[in-house]
Amino acid sequence: MRHFLFSALIISSLVLGACSSDSTDRNNQTESDTDDMRSDTSNNLDKFSDLEGILWEADSDIGVVLSHGAIYDAASWEAQGSELAEKGITAFAVEDTSQNELLSAGKRMKDELSLDKVFLLGASAGGSSAIRAVNDDEEIFDKLALLSPGGDATTVKNMPVFVIYSEEEGYETLEEADGSNLRLLEFPGRDHAQELFNDKEKSKKIMEALFDFFEKEE
Repeated sequence: MRHFLFSALIISSLVLGACSSDSTDRNNQTESDTDDMRSDTSNNLDKFSDLEGILWEADSDIGVVLSHGAIYDAASWEAQGSELAEKGITAFAVEDTSQNELLSAGKRMKDELSLDKVFLLGASAGGSSAIRAVNDDEEIFDKLALLSPGGDATTVKNMPVFVIYSEEEGYETLEEADGSNLRLLEFPGRDHAQELFNDKEKSKKIMEALFDFFEKEE
């Protein structure tokens, strides 16, 4: 996991000292290794130098941009981002969930991380901007997943859409919608968007369903 605060990049190194006669050589080697690490890390971070967020990188050709709800931040995706990466999906949680930032993040993931496909997962207000983003540009994202979105998911016609919500939130119109590209998952109760992850059983089912949705060829 890499935290991106791009106005400045600070990399701290720790050089271990020793009292033995070869301490200088070992310290010099450590400093040299640290310089190499600094160069490699900086080059990678510079690819996203104008974005702020958190990256969980996986050795894969698919990725997902995570758009948090209004009372949350990029770090709120910590558990989900880690799990996505562990199972082979690179994840980038944006701090700014505006439509333009989502489109920029998706494009940069494809262009600069050489990913074949990039998906978008938006929660609550972050789902509303996600809907606007995919309707504005049909080329960047390949699939859209939403947690209790603030916008109307039925307006998205150009890609597969997966909506997850609680039965008491009032998404009856989704259930009545006739959309061949629309997939729904409803949970009992009234947990809203990222609150669903607070329940371990719900969280497990959501992540399993998301992996199935992202990895399925459509």
